[in-house]
Amino acid sequence: MTASVDLPLPGDWPRRRLLRQSALAHALLLGVALRDRFVTGHPFETPLNLVEGLVFVAAIVIAGSAFARAVRQASSLDLPFLWRGGALLALLAGLAPPFLSTDVWDYVARGYVSVLGHNPYTTTVASLQDQPGVAAFAVHAEWPTYPMPYGPISTLLQWLVALTGGPWTAVYAWKALTVLAHLCTAALVLRIARAVGSERDARRAFVLWLWNPWLLLESCGSAHNEAFVALGIAATCLAVVKSRFFAGALAFGAAVLVKHGCAPLSVPLLAQAIWKKQRTPFLLGTGVVLLAVACCWALLWTGPGGLDWFKDQRLIARGSLASLAHEWSGPWASRAVRLLGGLALAATLWLSITRARDAQAFARYGALTLLIFVAGCMPNFSPWYQLWWLPLFALAQVPVLERIVELLAWTGPLYYLVRVSTHAFGLVHETWGLCVAGLWPAGLALLEWRALTGIKSPATAADAPAGSAGKPLHE
Repeated sequence: MTASVDLPLPGDWPRRRLLRQSALAHALLLGVALRDRFVTGHPFETPLNLVEGLVFVAAIVIAGSAFARAVRQASSLDLPFLWRGGALLALLAGLAPPFLSTDVWDYVARGYVSVLGHNPYTTTVASLQDQPGVAAFAVHAEWPTYPMPYGPISTLLQWLVALTGGPWTAVYAWKALTVLAHLCTAALVLRIARAVGSERDARRAFVLWLWNPWLLLESCGSAHNEAFVALGIAATCLAVVKSRFFAGALAFGAAVLVKHGCAPLSVPLLAQAIWKKQRTPFLLGTGVVLLAVACCWALLWTGPGGLDWFKDQRLIARGSLASLAHEWSGPWASRAVRLLGGLALAATLWLSITRARDAQAFARYGALTLLIFVAGCMPNFSPWYQLWWLPLFALAQVPVLERIVELLAWTGPLYYLVRVSTHAFGLVHETWGLCVAGLWPAGLALLEWRALTGIKSPATAADAPAGSAGKPLHE
């Protein structure tokens, strides 16, 4: 790997302009958040909603333009500036009160259930409404009748922030953790990209993550616990690059214990450990994770209804391709979508077992696996589920994945356009959201399936020089 970077080119934006325009976009989003949160029920609510939508779009355009310039100029910008600018943007995004998603209120409310000494996997927030302090948390929660739907690491972190005592302090304590996770993931992305590519590639990957307005919105603004999943996946990638499969198993296990949606990645990871003859350290790390699961089983999940939090999640079907197909055409369409998604997932997993022989192949197959899983197999969909695979782009070194990460900076925020313009959910919002943030990433990846799977067309294979098959992309 060379340490050289590019010199500035004529027409490049000055650093101050890059940062000023990005900060302006987040200031506009802060204004949208304050209006969305505190100015409701106004006599002119419909015009205000439309204005809110227009300001939201303006913020996306401004942030996206600055981000695209920052990505283009990444190799000519010094790292201290990129770090300082990214940290400032993360802080600005974290200052906004929750407005695009209410999940963080449910996080801290369930955390307070733990603070009161109850098991959040079997005790709901609503069942404790009469206890002191619970009402202050419950009033903001959208799902107070549901038990904890996440893994034990999420439970531990939610309990930790709820110790601060009040819902607002707990929310901003949680946001501080997700901001830190976003910054740490960016640091890991930089190290991963440096390990498999040039310094120029590494700077670009770093900016693609750290300055990405959509990632800032989801990880720091809405503070989804996917920020911790992404951190675990990034740590897994770095461990795979360095052939440290004990650490890789622990990192991946931590990601699953935050939120188990990333579990399909376990198959390419196991295949990689076998191909690298690292089964023993991988199994030892997996054993540690399973021991933690066994402890959680004994302490949290063995009582009456102890596994309802896991089993009942399949009943929540909203916004996914399968659920929308049911709405459009009936149950048969939903079953057809799930069948096609399952077959595509099974084929991809089988290919990963037989062909993922190096670290970059693991990342390529892992990304394709999770893209198919999110778009075609999940009973419900949210755009932040894309964070289950996004850190893999830094290791895969495939242009199509970088392109998806860059385009999501524009389309990811647009997922919320119907919501901020109408303050309403429903079929239109869900259909629009799946189209702009769910289907096209998987579709674009499948169009480039040869690049992701390493399977060459017959003509290309015939033209390739002997011994070139399976060669890592960065060599």
